[in-house]
Amino acid sequence: MPAEKKLVHYYVHGRGMGHATRSVAVIHALRAAGYEVRAFAGPDAVQLVAEATGCRPVESLPARLGLRTPVILASRVVQALAALRAEPPRAVVSDSDLPGLMAARLAGVPALVVGHGLLAGTCHRPPGVDPGAWRREAWKVRSSSVGATHHVAVSFVPLTPLEPARTTLAAPALPADLLADPPRPDPRAPLVAYFRDDNAHAVLDRLSEHGHPVTLFTRYVHPPRPGIDVRPVGRAPFVKALRRAPAVVASAGSQLMSECVFGGVPQFALHDADDDEQRLNVEMLRGAGLGDGCAFRDFSPARLHRFLEGLSQPRQPPPQPHPDVTEAVIGWIERLP
Repeated sequence: MPAEKKLVHYYVHGRGMGHATRSVAVIHALRAAGYEVRAFAGPDAVQLVAEATGCRPVESLPARLGLRTPVILASRVVQALAALRAEPPRAVVSDSDLPGLMAARLAGVPALVVGHGLLAGTCHRPPGVDPGAWRREAWKVRSSSVGATHHVAVSFVPLTPLEPARTTLAAPALPADLLADPPRPDPRAPLVAYFRDDNAHAVLDRLSEHGHPVTLFTRYVHPPRPGIDVRPVGRAPFVKALRRAPAVVASAGSQLMSECVFGGVPQFALHDADDDEQRLNVEMLRGAGLGDGCAFRDFSPARLHRFLEGLSQPRQPPPQPHPDVTEAVIGWIERLP
């Protein structure tokens, strides 16, 4: 399908804030390079993406396969095909959104998939990472990137692609608001806490008992806890708190972990026992000596105490970064025939 203008269709998976945060950085870079962007974002991503560019809300596939999944998938592919025919783009970029990729394949439009979850299916397994979790994530990558012409796998640690011709390894895109004023951790400042799901009450109780002040960013209602200041999720106040935080205690999502790694802020990261992607994030974080963490079911006050007491120790320098994800995405589009 010939492209009529310098246009990109950009799809953003709608669970958690990591996909949206990364996509906003890439969309800004695309627009700076002269591209028009039509963005389509799932529920959690809509507001943040809409602040960067015009955005159409779409329904994301359920986190766990259910009876509605085929219906949603078919409907989404039909919608994406209609959008491709109405405004033919030069390329489709998908941050972990399968329907956008499938529609691109059916329409014959080059498609790039971007994501931190791509590592297991596109890179060699690093030492110290659970082989079973890596294999399971690799299978998910193969099934969720159907239709992709190329992969941009985003990593906060150095890895080696299995097929360099089909995969570009990229460093996370740190948001402009963080790059403008990099973190300067202050041991007296509050710790920062954030949990994607409402599943960390025991952790917050232990943080309250520890005595160090904490700023918790959350969408959920929490009972008052001594020493914990509860605030609504918002990008600007979160970054302001992160710049000074001596450490972060949070879910093991890749985007926040990347911001901590490259900003030099230690993180204690937690994950559900059956969440292989976040488990691998923690294992890579720990293996690089850049933080600690565990499954919620394995959490103990002693482990958290050891982490907090170790904050005064010398910190590992951030890993040698790969090319930035924005450079990788724009470079791939520019090389298209």
